[in-house]
Amino acid sequence: MKFADKKLQQSVIRVVFVQTLTTLLVASGTLIFYGQWPAIAAIYGGLLAIIVAVLTAHWIFRAGEVARAEPQRGVGAFLSVAGKRMLLTIAGLALGLAGLKLAPLPLLVGFALAYMGYLFASRAGRY
Repeated sequence: MKFADKKLQQSVIRVVFVQTLTTLLVASGTLIFYGQWPAIAAIYGGLLAIIVAVLTAHWIFRAGEVARAEPQRGVGAFLSVAGKRMLLTIAGLALGLAGLKLAPLPLLVGFALAYMGYLFASRAGRY
């Protein structure tokens, strides 16, 4: 395994750990103060953020392979990652809110805080 691949793998593990911990904390607080169904919505939001993070890492790895093989297609491959990420997030939120009729506020708070965990965990590895 190359150094960059190992570093990406370590970063993904750190991000998923922080996001999982954040999701569990938010869901626990929601369960204590608001009950079972809002807690389920918070877990859904956190899981959505975790799934998006893991798939983004996979897509970035694949885009890097494309860029190494065909540099002229590399930029397009990396831009497609951003598009896929946005579409997956919108579709997941739409499914939770409109399809599953989950409580909006806990779902969005769970997603937002897990996503903030992604930002903090990904920045922590740089310094």
